[in-house]
Amino acid sequence: MQDSEERSVKKALRSDINRISLAIIVNTVIMAAVSVTGMAARLVIAALRSGAADPNRAFDEIINNAEFWKSTSESGIEYLIFSVLGTLSVYLIIRKKAPLTQVFDKNKTMSGVSFFKCLCVFMGIQLPTVLLNMAVEAGLNQFGLTAEGGMETAASQSLTVSMFVYSGLIGPIAEELIYRGFVMRALEKYGKPFAVVMSSVFFGVMHQNLIQSVFAVGVGLILGYVAMNYSVKWSILLHVINNCIFGDVLSWALKDLSATVQDAVMWGILGSFFVLACLILIRERKKAAENVKSCLCEKKYYLYTLGSVWFLVFFIGSVIMGLQVIEKI
Repeated sequence: MQDSEERSVKKALRSDINRISLAIIVNTVIMAAVSVTGMAARLVIAALRSGAADPNRAFDEIINNAEFWKSTSESGIEYLIFSVLGTLSVYLIIRKKAPLTQVFDKNKTMSGVSFFKCLCVFMGIQLPTVLLNMAVEAGLNQFGLTAEGGMETAASQSLTVSMFVYSGLIGPIAEELIYRGFVMRALEKYGKPFAVVMSSVFFGVMHQNLIQSVFAVGVGLILGYVAMNYSVKWSILLHVINNCIFGDVLSWALKDLSATVQDAVMWGILGSFFVLACLILIRERKKAAENVKSCLCEKKYYLYTLGSVWFLVFFIGSVIMGLQVIEKI
């Protein structure tokens, strides 16, 4: 009887993991489709505005125009469209597994002190991640390789209003609804720790960037903890603070200062949050240890996940794409 129940759970889990993986794959395809469509539309509009008699010549001139590609890369319009369509597509695919009422569940009340602690731990992860990235870059350099392109992409500042709105507000909201909302809640029936871990894995791998993915998995665990124990609204706020305040706004405020001063300020902020995070984790070490231990329970669920075909397709494909940031020096 127990074996029968176990097989039933195994089948159900793999089915849910496969459905989630397909939803994320569809989300990625939508992003690519929106990007290609937007690019084509921009080319056509630019060609029409040029007033050239020969369309082919107009397209050639535009394609070879560095300013056109610069303005295109800095625009966030396609990202805004993708955020809406992508979030909607994931919801439609997973909605029966994670109803909206469950997505916005509120458990414990978030106090100001609790939020400050969560913020410090969330931001404190960034310093060791930066140091790890530097170590990875140094190691790659020994073999004549570099991942600086991936680092620049991960740390790039928004240069247009549309990109600022996307990276600082709409993007974080969409990602939290998808990963700490639909994905995490769809897996909650297999245990809260498992749901938090797997939602962070999906979140990290989705970035398809060796540099961003490691950081995303780490912060995904914190965001998942906050959303599960308090509300997805609080994880959204943390995500917005990180992207908007400590990303774009801080970069904008420091842009006229020398590189030395900028580095000093950034390292100072990262170091301060890291120290505060360490102090908080030391003080809350028993609770933190219990949370880590709970995430390691039910190891069979993780093994079942590895047997989900679409998860493997998503994972392997994303890792391959993520490794594309590694280039020859």
